[in-house]
Amino acid sequence: MKKNIILAILFIMFGVFIGCTKESDKQVVKKDLVNQNPQQVIEDYFKYMNEKNEKKLNSLYYEKISDFHSDNVEEIKLVSIKEDTTNNRTDSYLIYGPGKKQGIKKENIKAYDVTYEVKFKENIGPLTSGIHDTSFIIIRDSEDSPWLIGSQGQ
Repeated sequence: MKKNIILAILFIMFGVFIGCTKESDKQVVKKDLVNQNPQQVIEDYFKYMNEKNEKKLNSLYYEKISDFHSDNVEEIKLVSIKEDTTNNRTDSYLIYGPGKKQGIKKENIKAYDVTYEVKFKENIGPLTSGIHDTSFIIIRDSEDSPWLIGSQGQ
């Protein structure tokens, strides 16, 4: 009887320890992201793509992605980042895109033009190895929230 009680207590303590550990890991990731600027999020995207670290890639997105297709990327390199200050893309994101349902305020959204070079293991997708241009919409819920990728594309 005593052995069963001791085993039950140890099992409960183990469960509490595991639960606390998982929660603190989430807090550490979120704390790191809060300190980033929007351009750092884009730089980290290319870093994690090279590492093929889909868990860290997903931590950069406002809405999670199921597959980054990073397994076909041999190497990807950021060439340049330039903020788009025309407001065309940010306005479109807020009025017609996901920003409308997300409730993002204009001061919490930034658009960037990005040039990158990629080398694929196989040219099986819509892009081929070489230099490409894309855009990133970086958003946050509030001043105290982390910057995250809201959208990206040609």
